[in-house]
Amino acid sequence: MYEIFICEDDPKQRENMVTIIKNYIMIEEKAYGNCPRN
Repeated sequence: MYEIFICEDDPKQRENMVTIIKNYIMIEEKAYGNCPRN
């Protein structure tokens, strides 16, 4: 897992990091087939 640093002062950067984390989680779930979601 990556260490991710979020700058709370920059909402746009924070939003981008949240999107990246969500995408990473989705990819991991697909790879392992743990929590199938549509």
